[in-house]
Amino acid sequence: PAGERSLLHPLLERHRGEILGGLGERRGLSAGDRVVLAALLGAPPAEVAARLRELPAAERGPAIAQLENHPELVRDLPWAEWLERDPETWAELAAEVACAANLRELLPALRRRLDTAPAPALVRAVGELGDRESVPRLLALLDAEQAPEPALVLDSLGKIGGPEVRSRLRQLAAHDDAKVARMAYRALAACASEEDDGLFRQAAAHPDWLVRLASVDVLGRFARAENRSALMTLAADPVAIVARRAVARLEG
Repeated sequence: PAGERSLLHPLLERHRGEILGGLGERRGLSAGDRVVLAALLGAPPAEVAARLRELPAAERGPAIAQLENHPELVRDLPWAEWLERDPETWAELAAEVACAANLRELLPALRRRLDTAPAPALVRAVGELGDRESVPRLLALLDAEQAPEPALVLDSLGKIGGPEVRSRLRQLAAHDDAKVARMAYRALAACASEEDDGLFRQAAAHPDWLVRLASVDVLGRFARAENRSALMTLAADPVAIVARRAVARLEG
């Protein structure tokens, strides 16, 4: 199965010569599988990229998905052309590849697609790549009726951070819906600045233990006497993981 093939990569490298010799005699391998094997067995990236471009789209996508951790290879592919011609086929794969290979040059095309079809892979990609230009789009998605899972949008906002993001997350942390508030606290903890630690000191007594756990991470990040005092309270938390992490922050 494609999802398990990476387990074989060390064996491919170890037996490269024998495999290369046997490929010529092997029947039944698809063209896509042959291109993937060529890449994993050390064929020049430019050669593999050319062979990928020649594959039918139905085989090309699955082959690229197995090679997304090869930046020198996927960087040579005509993503802009594919995204312009057929965004429905290529946008989500392009987003995954952009994350895996840090292809920030794909961000303009991914943003355009995010405006019209905000698939989870696109939301995740702009967050992983820390794309500040996507912040207005992500904030708009929080209010949209047809939007990806809010937890994913908030997670991406937390990874990007910035004053506008933190302001919105602070508002959501006070939301009446306990689930929304919890997600907002966790996202804010990822991008919190020193001016947010007061909020997390208050959250040390929050009824939701996941919020208290997020508080530990923020209070341990900014060394102040009042933060240390709150951590000492959290070190006696009835939830073991919260207490252990607070103790680790105090000792660290």
